[in-house]
Amino acid sequence: MSDNEFVALFQQEAEGRLTALSENVLRLESSGDPELVQQLFRDAHSIKGAAAMVGFGDVSRVAHGLEDILDQLRAGKRSVEPALVDVVLRTVDELRVLIPLLVEGGAKAEAAARAE
Repeated sequence: MSDNEFVALFQQEAEGRLTALSENVLRLESSGDPELVQQLFRDAHSIKGAAAMVGFGDVSRVAHGLEDILDQLRAGKRSVEPALVDVVLRTVDELRVLIPLLVEGGAKAEAAARAE
């Protein structure tokens, strides 16, 4: 599998996990279900690790910050409140913008290298 294929696979998986994060944090706000906290954490953790594997350090760092917040929620150090939901949703939105920019930038850099 080529680097481009790995990046495309990462982008596809990340998009699914970002959708799940958005949906589950809204469900968590109304239900308080601890299993949703676990799922949110797993999704952030997976994005973090996969981003690091494809060399997207910025995405990995943002996902790590989200993971830290969700870990505090999981440990009972934070509670589900509108401000927390807003942070998660804003972070998801930021990642939805950042990932395609990095994918596009990498594709442009690779094309430029082949043209030389």
